Amino acid sequence: MRILVVEDEWLIADALVGILQSLGYSVLGPAATVDQALAFITQERPGAVLLDIGLGESDSLPVAQFLARERIPFVLLSGHVSEGLAQGYESYPLITKPVSEAVLRAHLTTLLSAAPDQQIELG
Repeated sequence: MRILVVEDEWLIADALVGILQSLGYSVLGPAATVDQALAFITQERPGAVLLDIGLGESDSLPVAQFLARERIPFVLLSGHVSEGLAQGYESYPLITKPVSEAVLRAHLTTLLSAAPDQQIELG
């Protein structure tokens, strides 16, 4: 299973890649911008995506919209507990940074075991 990491902070992206690899996943990216993320997704469809909400001066809404439309599972990442992506994405899993291996493993296991047309809700 290939997981795309979309994260603009290099140290966090590197840590996520390390965690994913230790869990046995292949990693695409990391992508630091919306354009890079969409290029990765269209070149090689990932099994799932870790999607940082804030990418530099912009947000990752265009990526989230594409992923939802294509039914590619994704987990949102944020450094702020109250930060949301946009109305309509509240049911997607949100992990606050910094991310632990145990939390990431639990979210990916739940996300990847759900039916493709099933919305995910994690508390």
